[in-house]
Amino acid sequence: VTGTGPRGRITEDDIRAAMAAPDTQSSAENRQIVPKARQLARQHNIDLADVIGTGPGGRVLLADVENALSASDPASAYGDAVAESTPLTGLRKIISDRMSLSVRSMAQVTLTTEIDATELVKLRETLVSRWRSDRLRPMDQDMIVAATGDALKQHPRLNAYLQDDTVMLLKDVNIGVAMAVPDGLVVPVVDCVDQASLLDIAKRLRELAGKTRDNSLTIEDMTGAGFTITSLSNYDIDVFTPLVDPPQVAILGIGRISQKPVAVDGEIVVRSTMHASVTFD
Repeated sequence: VTGTGPRGRITEDDIRAAMAAPDTQSSAENRQIVPKARQLARQHNIDLADVIGTGPGGRVLLADVENALSASDPASAYGDAVAESTPLTGLRKIISDRMSLSVRSMAQVTLTTEIDATELVKLRETLVSRWRSDRLRPMDQDMIVAATGDALKQHPRLNAYLQDDTVMLLKDVNIGVAMAVPDGLVVPVVDCVDQASLLDIAKRLRELAGKTRDNSLTIEDMTGAGFTITSLSNYDIDVFTPLVDPPQVAILGIGRISQKPVAVDGEIVVRSTMHASVTFD
């Protein structure tokens, strides 16, 4: 009996309420359980007190135990057809929950365009010698993050949070960059991208990549992003549909850079191109 009086004191009303409540434990013990249902429950360590009986008078049938078993282990419903099952846990579970929330809570639209990245590739090649003294090799990602920072400064509505029907434009341009780990993805953050030099952005990205490999990212490294960039260029993927990470309102997906024939000023020339996809709410 739970007391509702001062300091948990049991009152007369508490006693009367307890007397009027059904004796669920007694009724559970007195339920009829068909032998096959009891046997199946024993084999799989299922507590029959948690199984709802659908037979006459609440009798627990074999189907009731099978339903309870399917709820606790979905693979069992497929019998011998399943070779192996692994429950989602840890980082994979978190990613699954976040992406499910993203799809359920937003009316997302993805726009894709093909970009002539020839000048980007030339700049990367030029920076190889300039950054040699810093022991840093330029990457396409460095320039994409920097360019995205400039674009977000010009289009602040994409650098925002959406919470309870309120859009909040953010002061700083902090960009999350998705990085692969064995169990999924992490998204460390490059802070104040619009105020940093290209070299500083590159150094920060290398620092975050090193922490990702060492599994030493801190909470500070992972929070504060108002926009995210994700890339599948290392997997030779041209186009894909990125999903927004709430409460952010947009995300940029980058495909690989590849050479292809392009019409320029009426002539066919070879250019470096890539696809960029922006998903937004």
